[in-house]
Amino acid sequence: MCRSARTGSQRLAAGCRRLSAGCLHPGHGGTDCATECQASGLAGVSLGGLMGMMLAAQPKSPIRRLVVDDIGGYVGVEALQRIAAYVGQDPVFADRAGLEAYMREVNVGYGPLTAAQWAHVIEHGHRIDENGQWRQHYDPKLAEPFREGFSEPVALWPLWDLITCPVMILRGGLSDILTAETAAEMVSRKPGTILVEFEGIGHAPMLMEPEQVNPVRDFLQD
Repeated sequence: MCRSARTGSQRLAAGCRRLSAGCLHPGHGGTDCATECQASGLAGVSLGGLMGMMLAAQPKSPIRRLVVDDIGGYVGVEALQRIAAYVGQDPVFADRAGLEAYMREVNVGYGPLTAAQWAHVIEHGHRIDENGQWRQHYDPKLAEPFREGFSEPVALWPLWDLITCPVMILRGGLSDILTAETAAEMVSRKPGTILVEFEGIGHAPMLMEPEQVNPVRDFLQD
């Protein structure tokens, strides 16, 4: 998921068996560790959902149940270009207030978060560099490999069609990343898929409210 979604992940973990991976020697070994995992449920927000789809589509995937949050089988050019305007940027701020104002602006799709929830997002979504400046806590080079691809839509239907485990789709009612049409086609192509939409939210539902967390928890525990 992501650092700023810790509140939701902690609620989801209640009553569940938690698994973690200690990467003491990342990139070493001749085996694919993902294929050696025990059967598990996975919930991923945005890029995390895409990674979940990729893992669930693999032969003999360990993913028993999958929740994809506001990502799906098709993403249009305009939505990608909007994200390209800020993903991979590395702005610096003199203080917390400047960082918070920026994050509220670019993440308006999170919806009507409370002051405490925004404080949580900032707390777990920033770092202070060696010069005492405030930065977002992620690698800005994340966008480099696929930035040029933002000029064309992304179609992931072949990947979606390979997934055989039960899936729940979460969608922000105002989202341009996962449109209503794309979500409907995902359900049509995979009967039995559960679609849950949250009004007044764009990209993406952050799983910080009980009405967002509870259906996910119930689905993963089923």
